[in-house]
Amino acid sequence: MAQPPTPDDRLATLMAALASEPWRFDFFQALRQIDARQPQRPRLGTARRPADEAVRLGQTPAMSFAPATLHGLRQPEGGGVPRIDVRFFGLFGPNGPLPLHLTEYARERQLHHGDETLARFADLFHHRLLLLFYRAWAQAQPT
Repeated sequence: MAQPPTPDDRLATLMAALASEPWRFDFFQALRQIDARQPQRPRLGTARRPADEAVRLGQTPAMSFAPATLHGLRQPEGGGVPRIDVRFFGLFGPNGPLPLHLTEYARERQLHHGDETLARFADLFHHRLLLLFYRAWAQAQPT
């Protein structure tokens, strides 16, 4: 008889689905599922350090309007915390508060020079703000 899947197996399946087809998931749906599959970790948005979180969140600098809330999931080489990129919330892009030339600059540096410094610096703020946004939503929504 086959063993029932463990939370780690379910999390690996979810991460694979997020990596291959991120447009099938809503931001809140994905984070709630990640939260539910990692009961041993602090709930998303409540950890004292970003290293204790199950995922890192960031924004992809883009000039287009977001066709979906999630842009993709990246697993770092050599293990580590996976990173989810969003398109609906952040400092960059047509809906962001920064001037568009800064989005163009961050995107150009990333695409043509392999320099993600500005985008990753902004992700320090994106990670915390997105998790606070998720936590406020999750506390107001019954499961």
